[in-house]
Amino acid sequence: MFNEEAHAMYLLVEIRKLIEYELGELRPEYGNIKFYCDWAMHTAKSRSFQGLEETFELIYQDCKRHIEDEWATAQSKGLINFLYFTELQKHLLILYEQFKLPKKMLEDDSVWISFIMRLLGILTDQPITNIPNKHIKEICVIGASERTAAIRVYFTKPVITPSGKPSHYYQLGNAF
Repeated sequence: MFNEEAHAMYLLVEIRKLIEYELGELRPEYGNIKFYCDWAMHTAKSRSFQGLEETFELIYQDCKRHIEDEWATAQSKGLINFLYFTELQKHLLILYEQFKLPKKMLEDDSVWISFIMRLLGILTDQPITNIPNKHIKEICVIGASERTAAIRVYFTKPVITPSGKPSHYYQLGNAF
């Protein structure tokens, strides 16, 4: 369904228009949809982070836990969900239900993964900066390619590894 980045971008543009034209504003139940639409459409995302403060804190805590304990196996609630766009999927489902739009792309894993791979391609080298979190300086999607992606989180102060070395960032890669 999503063979090119342009398909994913067009969908985000249309979703943004739907929200603005039909609703006039973003309702709380649509959560972070506007954030992702804005991020895709700008070379850097540096403002309008309403409602994402907890997400950024969860991302930092996941990064810190994995740096401080290489064997950490606890599920990463923040970073993995951010890389998989779990919250975006959940909020899009609410929007699609309200407007009675077909939900196949949200319910079929292969279609959703196709969408997020194209979205990750769009977001590559478009950093999130000025993050409302005292620990995170920047988040970047790096190296997105067919069925793989990586996200890098840069810290305002290094996190110390078990061997005493400072880590200035954490990187998570994934194959979809």
